[in-house]
Formats: sequence, C-alpha cells, structure tokens
Amino acid sequence: MKFIPSVLVFTFIYALLSSCSTDEVNVAPVTESESLNNFLSEAPISFVNLNVAKVDTILVLSENFHNDSFVNESLFVGRPIKLLAFNEHIITIEFSSTNVVVSDTLGTPLQRIGRDGRGPGEFVRPTEIVTDGNFLYIYDDGLKRFSKFNADYRLIDSFDFTEMIGYQQITRMSNRFLVHLNYRASGIHAPNYEKLMNVREISNLDSVYFESMPRIVPSGMQPSAYNNAIFSINNDNKIVSAYPGLPYIFVYEDFIHTQTIVLESDAMRAISNPSLRPVAEADMDRGRVAGILRTLHLLPNGDILLSNSRALYHFRKTVNGDYELHRKYIFIKEDDGERITSLQSISTRPQNPNKLYIVGWQLWFSAEISF
Repeated sequence: MKFIPSVLVFTFIYALLSSCSTDEVNVAPVTESESLNNFLSEAPISFVNLNVAKVDTILVLSENFHNDSFVNESLFVGRPIKLLAFNEHIITIEFSSTNVVVSDTLGTPLQRIGRDGRGPGEFVRPTEIVTDGNFLYIYDDGLKRFSKFNADYRLIDSFDFTEMIGYQQITRMSNRFLVHLNYRASGIHAPNYEKLMNVREISNLDSVYFESMPRIVPSGMQPSAYNNAIFSINNDNKIVSAYPGLPYIFVYEDFIHTQTIVLESDAMRAISNPSLRPVAEADMDRGRVAGILRTLHLLPNGDILLSNSRALYHFRKTVNGDYELHRKYIFIKEDDGERITSLQSISTRPQNPNKLYIVGWQLWFSAEISF
C-alpha cells in the first residue's frame, strides 16, 4: 500500500470542501424546464444575495415628483405609465390614452405630441417611446405603427410594424438596434417559434439581426405566463434580459450570452409561483405567475438597474468579470413618508447617468444615485 503524504490529503480535502461552497462553485440551477436548463448552462453563473444589500433610503422632495400636472384641458400629465428622457425633456405616455406629453425636467408640461386619430402623427393607443439618441420613436399598438419625430417633435416619418406585442416593457432601442418582444412570443400558442426576443437594425427593420430568450414552457401548455421577457440595451451592444417571474438576469456582450446572474433573496423564495413543469392548457389555475422582477435598465457603463415592486437594485461589474450588488434604493415621499412602489419605467441621460427619472405609483419623479 502506497503512502500518501498528509499534506496531499489535506490539500485534497481542502479543495473538496472549498468546491462545496456555494460562493465558489458557480453551478447552473436545475429547473423543470429543459429549455431553461439549456439556457442557464450556456454561460458562466454569478450568484448575488439580495439580502445583504446596502440600503440607501432616498427622500424624494415634493418638487421632484409629478402627477396631475395641469396647464389646461388639452395639456396635462395625469397618471403616467412610462417615460423617456429625451432632448432635455421628459416624454410620458398614459394608460389607455392618446396623451403623449413633453415636460421639462421640473415636471411642467410644455407641449403635446400628436392628437387623437389615425392620420400622420396621430395616435389611437400609444404604448412605447424609445430613442436612438437623435430621434424619438412612438409605437402605437392600435395602429401597429411607429411614428418618428425629430428633436423639435415634428413628425418626419411613420412606418407600419406588426411584429410587436403592445403592452409595457417590451421595446428598447440603442443608437443602432431595436429590441422587442415578438408578437408570437407571449400567450399559449406559438407554433414552430421558440424565441421571445428579437433584435433588428434600425436601418433594416425588415429582418431579424439576432434572437434569444427561449420559450421555457412549450406551446399549448401552462403556465405560459413564464414566456415573457424584459430587457435593456446600451450603445455598446450589451443587452440584459430576464423572465419577470424568475430570479435570473442574462447578460449579452455583442449578442453572445456571456453571463447569467442568479438572484437570491428571502422575499423571492417566499413567492409561491407555479412550477415550471408544463401542464395541460385546461389547468388555468397553474398559469398565474407573479412578477418578481419588473424593470431592467442598462447604464452606458454597463451597470445594471433592476426593480421589483418595492425597491431598485444597482449591480456593477467587478474586476474579475462577475457582478456585485452595489446598492439597494428605497424611495420615500417627503410629504407623507410613504414608500414609492411599483417602479414601472426608468430612464437616464448618457451625460448624467446617475440622475434617474422613474415612473412609480402612477407618478414620475427624479432622484440621484451614487456610483
């Protein structure tokens, strides 16, 4: 029997014990969805524990939050659902309304874009506002049409686009690409189509440049509500994406899936979402999926902002290429001390990325975060 030096035995045991640490071994989670398992195994895994986040409570001054901003009967901001910082202004749209308004950064409405109707520059149901940095694009889900405006908010072009689903958080734009949730992605039936997210070049919207985010429950099965996505893109061709009902963030560099961030928190584990195991369509009770993630926003430097119903989380890349949780932000209204919840829409300016403009609780407000 050969003698094994004790130092080698100790080294082996230490390596074995170290490999068992969840902090050291980045093993992809195993779920009941084969397509999700394959997706999770495509790229390295980072684990981030949200329970240990350093909390910054930001007091939002009364003059920095805005709703019911009224100038006259034809110019007002009521209950915004989405905003966009563009051209030193804030553009807002509202639920089930054609009211698209340009306000200054102090919340004063300046002008309305378009009006009711189906003609050029008119709207039936505007649901998306995006920009390539130079032009403003407004998508009307009722007309299945983009309207393109210049910096003076004059209509310069409009074009039909039937490839999108017209509810919130499904369209983003960089200086070159349009990212959208394709119209066959959501819902139960999507025969022979397995990807949720499409990327198209703005200069060539007729063809798909890149597609990703697999359907993780097969067509015709429940809970199909998992087959949705949120995402963001910056001008360096970096994309972050997620399924709102699952604690994962997927990172793409130049359209290659380079990393997955697995989010760990007691609050997320406490949400009793249905199993990912596909079940018959008739079992509709299995289709109700609570969204544990709400909004993703990718900053120009690659930092990630993620909101859930209660807070905003700020992730940044470490020197070894992983992501760490930098801060957790909670927003409190100055006038009554209530927390601003349901953060629905986040926008920033490239020249001042730590100044955030946010829709939450049917109002929009501004706040500054620390890098």
